[in-house]
Parts: sequence; structure tokens; C-alpha cells
Amino acid sequence: VDRVYYSINSPFWLFDKVRKIAEDNWKVPITFRPDSYAHIMHYLKDSEGLQWHTDGNMGWVSASINITPDHEYEGGNFEIESNKDFSCKYREIILYDRLVKHRVTPLLGGEKMSIVLWLPKVGQENLNKGFQWKYE
Repeated sequence: VDRVYYSINSPFWLFDKVRKIAEDNWKVPITFRPDSYAHIMHYLKDSEGLQWHTDGNMGWVSASINITPDHEYEGGNFEIESNKDFSCKYREIILYDRLVKHRVTPLLGGEKMSIVLWLPKVGQENLNKGFQWKYE
């Protein structure tokens, strides 16, 4: 995959706001992963994007925030399989269930970054045991 991950290992004010929105909409208590709070996904020029997938047990709710102005890239669209009629513009957030199929289309020009959070419900087992996001 033609992208770079930047791990965010400390919480900041935005995370708590996203957590509260997720709790209100999914009606479950949400926590954060102890090994990484979020990632910045940096899609590079001519990136192939991401194929259709679900987030499985990475979290209970996933969130994506577009942090690149729309005029700085072409392509790289976040799509949900069941609803391709929406877009996630600059500074917008989309929250979606972990089992929702989604993808990122190929990046045709420029570079794009987004913040991605995987929010587990309290007590949810992480199927990625033994995999450390942290650099040690």
C-alpha cells in the first residue's frame, strides 16, 4: 500500500469528542487502545488507495477525519460500499461500524492525509494480540 502511517500515542482533545459521539450513537461505552490512539494516514502521489475491507476487531467504531484541503489532491475518496453517494470533505469526520465495508480510491494527484481512529468498546478483545503499533 502506498501510504505512510504516523502513530499518535498520546490522546488530545479531539479524541474525547469523537469517543462521546461514538458512545451516543452506538450506545456502548467506548475506550481507546492502549498501544495507539490513532494514525495519520498519508497517501502519497499515485497511491493505489485501499481495497474494500472491514476493520474487524480493530475497534467497535471507526472514525476517519480528512485533514487535507480538497484542492490539494485528486481521487483518494473514502467510500462505503452500501452508500457511495456521500463524500468526506476537508475537516469532516465519518464514523462507521467496524463491520461496514469501505475503501479509499486511488490517489490520482497530490497527497492526502486523514486521521483514523479505531475505537473499541470497553472489554472488547483485540484480535491483533501481540502486534505492537508503538515504536520501541
